[in-house]
Amino acid sequence: MKSQKPKEFFNEPNVIMIRNYPAARFLASRGQESLEGGLQYSVNMNKYIVSLMMLSFSFNCGSTMDPLIKDLLTPIPQIGEKCGYESCPAVRNGWINVHIAPHSHAELGYTNTFAEHYTGDDDFFQKSRINMKQVLDATISELWADKRRKFTLSDSELPYFFHWWSRRHNTVRRMVYELIRQGRLMFIGGGWGMADEASSYYQSVIDSFTYSLRKIDSTFLTCGRPLVAWQADTFGHSKEFASLIAQMGYDGLFINPISFDDEIIRMERKGLDFVWRGSDDLGPETDIYTNKLFDGYWSPPGFCFGSMCSDPLLITSDSLFSNINERVDLFIDSIVHRQAPSYSTNQVLVVMGQRMGYFNAKIWFDNIDKLIDHVNKKTYKDGHKVHVMYSSPACYLKAVHDEKLSVLLCLRLVSVC
Repeated sequence: MKSQKPKEFFNEPNVIMIRNYPAARFLASRGQESLEGGLQYSVNMNKYIVSLMMLSFSFNCGSTMDPLIKDLLTPIPQIGEKCGYESCPAVRNGWINVHIAPHSHAELGYTNTFAEHYTGDDDFFQKSRINMKQVLDATISELWADKRRKFTLSDSELPYFFHWWSRRHNTVRRMVYELIRQGRLMFIGGGWGMADEASSYYQSVIDSFTYSLRKIDSTFLTCGRPLVAWQADTFGHSKEFASLIAQMGYDGLFINPISFDDEIIRMERKGLDFVWRGSDDLGPETDIYTNKLFDGYWSPPGFCFGSMCSDPLLITSDSLFSNINERVDLFIDSIVHRQAPSYSTNQVLVVMGQRMGYFNAKIWFDNIDKLIDHVNKKTYKDGHKVHVMYSSPACYLKAVHDEKLSVLLCLRLVSVC
C-alpha cells in the first residue's frame, strides 16, 4: 500500500454510508473512463459491467427458489431473529467495545491441493484431522450448541464451504439456514477465493465476485450477502482493488498486511482505520472505509486456543490451578494499551483464529465463552469500561459508523450533549 495522507475519517456524515446492498454498482456510462493506475476501460469492459448489473438483478432469484427453503431463510422477528446489520450486538456508549470475531483462515493451494486441504488425505502421510471438512463440521455443531456464538467465513473458505454444502444432508442444511437467518454465521468478502491484488487483472477480480456473489445469493438470499470485503492475506494492496470494491457497493474493506513503515506511522496517529479513495478520477464513488487488521487473521498473542497453539487455555474448574484472573488481566491490558490506541474510535475488532484453526472448534468456543464472561464480570466490577461480545467485521463497521454519526450529532447539538 502506498503511504498517503488519509482524509479525516468521517469528516462529513455522508463520507461513507452503510449501503446494505453489496453487489454491482458499476455504471455503463463509466465505460470509457480510466481507473487510477492507468487501467483503461475498453469495449470489452462493457460485458463485465453488464454481467455485474445482471448480478444485481439476479438478487430477485429468490422468487424461483423452493418456497420451503425460502421460508427457512426468512428471519422470524416474533422470536427475535434478525440478520445482517440488524443482528449486531448492542454496544456501550463511552466504553471500549471489543468485537470478538471467530474466524478460520484457509488456503486454496499453498502446501496441498484443494482435495487434500478438504479431506486431510495425503499420498505420503497418515490422514490429518486438520482439514476443512472437519473445520466446517465442528464449527456448525458448536454454533448450534450456544446461541451467543458467531462465526465468520471469508473468501478463502467459500469454495470449501460450497463443496462441503453440496455433500450435506437436509438436516445439516436446516441448521445452517437457521444460523444464517439469525446472523450467527456471516459471509465476508464474497469472492471465489481471495483476490491477489498485485497481479490479478480487474476482469478476473470482477469475474470472481460475479460468480461467487450469484452463488451466495441464489443459495442463501438476503441474509447471506457479504457486507464488507476481506483481504487478510494478500501481500500488498492496490487502490484499483479498493476502487472496484467501493463501486460494487461494499461498506468496508479489511486488509492485512501493509508496509511496516506505513503501519508504524498510522499507529502513532490513530490511523489504522481510514477512508481510502480508490480513484481520483471517479471521486467519492470510490471512497471506502478501510481497516488494517491489527493481528491479521490471527488471535492476539497469548490467546490462541486451538490444539496447534502453545498458549495456555483458560482454567476455571480448579481453584488450585485456575489462571482465569491472570489471563483476563492480560487480555484487558492488551486491548486498552496495545490495540485500542491505534484506532480512531472506541470499537476494537479482535479476530480469534488461525489458519485451519477450528477443526477442534469446541476448544476455541469454550475458551472464548470463558474469556467474554470473565472479562465482562471484571470490568463491570472494577469500572474499567471494557465490554466484550461475540461479533463480526460487519458489526464492528456498523458500530464504528454509528459512533461517528453520534459524535457528529453531538457537535451539532452541543447544548444537548
